[in-house]
Amino acid sequence: MAADHTGAAQGQLVAALRRQRTTIVLIALCTTIVGLTAGLLTSTLYTATATTLVAPLEGNPYSPQGRGDDLLNLETEAQLVKTDAVAKMVRDRLKASESPGELRAQVSVTVPPNTQVLTIGFAANSGKRARDGAQAFADSYLEYRRQRTQAVLDGKLRKLQDNTQRVELALQNASRKVQTTSGTQRAYWTTRVQAYTNQLGVIEEQSNDVRSTPVNPGQVISPAQMPAGPSAKRPAVFGAAGLVLGLLGAALLVLVRHRADRRVHETADLEQLGVPVLSALPRHAGGEGVLALSGGANGASPSGAGDAYRRLRASIVAAAPPAPVALLVTSATPGRPATGVSANLAVALALAGSPTVLVDAAGDGPDSASLFGLRQGRGLAEVLLQGVDPAELLVHVESQLRLLPRGGDPAEAAHRFSGPRMREAVKELRNRSGFVVINADGISDADAQALLSLVDAVLLVATLGVTTRDELEQAYAEAERTGTLVLGVAAETAPKRRGQQKGRRGEKHAPAPRPAASRPAPPRLPATRTPAQSPTPQSPTPQSPAASSSQDHVRRGAMDRSAITRAAARRAADSEDKPVARALDTTSRSSGADRAEQVHDDPTATLPDSAGLAALADDEARDAEAGRETETFPALTIWSEDDEERPSRANGERGR
Repeated sequence: MAADHTGAAQGQLVAALRRQRTTIVLIALCTTIVGLTAGLLTSTLYTATATTLVAPLEGNPYSPQGRGDDLLNLETEAQLVKTDAVAKMVRDRLKASESPGELRAQVSVTVPPNTQVLTIGFAANSGKRARDGAQAFADSYLEYRRQRTQAVLDGKLRKLQDNTQRVELALQNASRKVQTTSGTQRAYWTTRVQAYTNQLGVIEEQSNDVRSTPVNPGQVISPAQMPAGPSAKRPAVFGAAGLVLGLLGAALLVLVRHRADRRVHETADLEQLGVPVLSALPRHAGGEGVLALSGGANGASPSGAGDAYRRLRASIVAAAPPAPVALLVTSATPGRPATGVSANLAVALALAGSPTVLVDAAGDGPDSASLFGLRQGRGLAEVLLQGVDPAELLVHVESQLRLLPRGGDPAEAAHRFSGPRMREAVKELRNRSGFVVINADGISDADAQALLSLVDAVLLVATLGVTTRDELEQAYAEAERTGTLVLGVAAETAPKRRGQQKGRRGEKHAPAPRPAASRPAPPRLPATRTPAQSPTPQSPTPQSPAASSSQDHVRRGAMDRSAITRAAARRAADSEDKPVARALDTTSRSSGADRAEQVHDDPTATLPDSAGLAALADDEARDAEAGRETETFPALTIWSEDDEERPSRANGERGR
């Protein structure tokens, strides 16, 4: 277990370095440029060397009394070259203005192995200065060694002279005693005189030995020469140093930030927390205003987002309780919507053949209706605030997908999430579908937490690079508090910044929402599949002239809308969009003549406006591409301002 933990920690560090590789490269590049600039601005260095043979000399680390292994003392001799005493002597020789410390910084000493040789180098801005400096240090060093030895010998001579004076005084005193005493006393002092005389002879001999000691500190066997060229190119040296320092500093900065960063950056970070990752959604897959899956023939997305949502669908179907299932889709990050993920997931479930209802219960972020190119109308807010039957407000989106929009006042409706109307609405929608996907605000929001007790399972959306470990732990704690099953986490890549979003081939970008009218119109009704039937003959009904005029007006309006649709078909044909052109052309014929006949037969029914016909054409185009049976949409009802509360026959049929 310890080895696994260490390996995981190392993997996190490597991943952090990989994520910040751009920052590391930029910092290293900046420091390299600074180093190169500093190298160019500084003068070129010239280095001259002088080789010195060091002789064993008394009073120095390398002395005649040393043994064979004492040759290591040459390292100490090398350090003597850089002493202040030697540097002062060099300054006096060169008559330089530099301080001893500055001169010492310019000198270098090396000791070749198994030799008595010191190689003294001196770096300066000119070749002549380098040569003079190296020679001055070599000569000053040897002179310093000679002075040290001479000081030792002089000290010995002074000590011997002191001993000589002391013995001579004792000899003089003993000689006087010999002259003034007799008997045994005289014999004693006579012996002392002889001893003092012998001692003076020894001292004199020692003094002669000290005076005859050779003082040979060594010699310069290779005098300093004028260097042929600069010793090193400072720009290259400074640039390399800047590169190394930049890499080390940037890596250290990244590691420090990694230690303090609580965000999850990869799916591996989620797995290390013990969180099951159901699918990794690529960039733009759940972005705002983007649908990764369309209702085409196969719902595929060349960008890979389609595969990601199919994997998410398979994981949810495998982990969720038996259908019908009410699934809450919410973000673990406060203030971050999960509208794109919930909408794409609902489309994926519908494409698999599961009757699916998408409920937009979010108060922030883009509304689900705009993702499908629908105008925002009545929805969940009217269900909770006015008690409208949710089945009457469902909008047909795909073959197996219905949408309950957000409604007119989502902020006020959010206060009713804990009430009985919301509970009954979820129950009613669960009975009508296999999956009820509820899009909600972040789970840290109190309104989203109120929905936890109404659903069977929860899908958390974690945004890589944004969601923190603490937020995930808090999200799981909220779900466990209500006893709601957490299926897992959908790892969503954070979208690019504004201005960096680029459309990808195969991704379906939702059109901008159509502007709302002054009075909200009822949404489109769910599609009802009607088999082909032979027309039933009906007896003509006498009509008044006013009714006939009204029917003619509506019929002309229907034909005008048909003309609009045919114009759209021609534009689609010009743009080489053949499937859409065929669907629009078919729609123009059926929606013009057939719907006009419907109006003629039923004066209370009205036709959709041009926007509704365009949406109908889109649906029929998708059905035509998939080879499915064309679905018939009942006409939308338009209320007049003076008869707003009058129910229509179309609404009654929709309720049934």
